[in-house]
Amino acid sequence: MSVDDFAGFVASQQPSPSEQGVPARLDIESVEISGHTAVARVRDDYLGMTFLDTLSLLFADDTWRIYNKLFHVEGPAAR
Repeated sequence: MSVDDFAGFVASQQPSPSEQGVPARLDIESVEISGHTAVARVRDDYLGMTFLDTLSLLFADDTWRIYNKLFHVEGPAAR
């Protein structure tokens, strides 16, 4: 899925989880930094599922940017 397709999918989810009163979950499990690269593992709930995301990041132009995202669906979100 392209970035534009994914952004369109997220935007189409109405009302948003926050508007539905769904509590936000975003747990940073780990961050490893090596020079201008980093890897972060983040657990989050979205659309009733718990995801474990692995993010590759690059530091450029004085900011960190996500270069790549992999995800694993762990199962239904705990409420």
